[in-house]
Amino acid sequence: MIWNRFSSDFPQLHRLQGLFFTLAAFLLAALSSPCAAQTQPAAAEQPTSFIYCYQGRVDDPAIIVVDKSLQRAMVFKYLGDMALQWEFPCGTGEKEGDKAQSGDQKTPEGVYFITHRYEDRKVTVFGDRALHLDYPNAIDCVDGRQGDGIYLHGTNRDLRPRSSNGCITLDNRDLARLSQMIRDQSTPVLVLDRFQLPKPADLERACQFLQRLRFSNFALEQESASHALAVKQGGCPVFDGVQDLPNRLTALDGKGHAGGVVQKVTGAALWGAGDQWIVLANLEIAGRDGKTLPVSRRLYFQGHALDSLSLVRSQWVLEDPASVKLLASWLPPSGAKTASNEPVRATVEAKAKPVRAAERPRPTPAKVEKPAKAEKEIKALLNAWLGAWEGKKLKRYMSYYAADFYSDGMNKVEWRNKKAYLNKVYKVLRVSAKDVKINVNGSTAKVKFVQYYQSDWHKDVGVKTMTLVQRKGDWRIKSEQWRAITPARRSQQRR
Repeated sequence: MIWNRFSSDFPQLHRLQGLFFTLAAFLLAALSSPCAAQTQPAAAEQPTSFIYCYQGRVDDPAIIVVDKSLQRAMVFKYLGDMALQWEFPCGTGEKEGDKAQSGDQKTPEGVYFITHRYEDRKVTVFGDRALHLDYPNAIDCVDGRQGDGIYLHGTNRDLRPRSSNGCITLDNRDLARLSQMIRDQSTPVLVLDRFQLPKPADLERACQFLQRLRFSNFALEQESASHALAVKQGGCPVFDGVQDLPNRLTALDGKGHAGGVVQKVTGAALWGAGDQWIVLANLEIAGRDGKTLPVSRRLYFQGHALDSLSLVRSQWVLEDPASVKLLASWLPPSGAKTASNEPVRATVEAKAKPVRAAERPRPTPAKVEKPAKAEKEIKALLNAWLGAWEGKKLKRYMSYYAADFYSDGMNKVEWRNKKAYLNKVYKVLRVSAKDVKINVNGSTAKVKFVQYYQSDWHKDVGVKTMTLVQRKGDWRIKSEQWRAITPARRSQQRR
């Protein structure tokens, strides 16, 4: 285990780090195997600066930087100046370059956040813990980058440089220490091919950009940008209106208030590397009842120059499920009020929809027969879903989920990443459903059954409740919840 601590000012860090990195690069070259040495590029690429700026109150001043060329994971902390606190050896993908597609054995480069943690002392492939990174992020998706299941994870073997399929690997003891310095959905993890500290002029421009930034016109100027919701602790509650909450929060832009709800910016941070730029705004949102909630907002920008960035995504980050429920109760649902704020074009299109034609396929006489037909279709879906899960056919398994699926704090992409991880962990899966009860109500259905689950080292029994929706004639899973009914060795995380 290697670590260094510097309590120095910013200029001195340049000199110390330059000396250390030169020595580290020499040692890595000497210790690498002949095969690994052959993969080194003939001419090194230009290093990338990580740009940052902090203004106001920022709760998490830590930044994790992974330098792929040096096979090092570094912990920086901003305390007026940026200081290097810790440094650990790590391993990245066997192949060099930025990740572009699934299975290319490359580690992605960009700015990422930890979404979920998995701890298991029996797992040998990933050491005793794994921290999931949100690759592909919004900018990766714009660039068409594919693949998933990228983790910071440990290893029970000797740590070797460039030895993973794309993940970032650390010694178990080092990862245990590093994980304590990372806050989920808060601490940025910058992964770069070659890292260098920024020039003072670049930092000054970044702070000028952040100071000029206004949150008032994003929804109007960037209509193509998507809005999403994330929760730091625990699963997000599933009830009508939560999926639309990001759009309702965005309605506060430009006014700072809506329906008695007041929004105030208390601090902001900017991180940039290459063409990826993320702004974090710390907000306080006060409701009509006088209570105040801390809320963070992440804005994903893309571009190589600060004066020509385009907004790709806006993401609202809340502390826990209770905060989600409280905030949803403060803001009005997306009904008449939201429609009045939409552009005229959208309003006209909504009025022009053929309402009667849409109702025609659902005549009243068919009401008696439809539940029986729907139940048969849902049972067929359930059997196919169980078969895909048991067979670890991830693509087919995920095809049974709705695009707006949300459960246990995860959307469809995050749910897929979790299942991809577990498929690698377990060699054998056995899943069955008994006492299935189906309740159909129009285009929605509730499904409840006793689920029996067994893998090569873990088993449990619990009650699973699913909400299904009918989309274009097909039933899809919109949410699912699991509750243990046996006390022995139960683990909701494995569901």
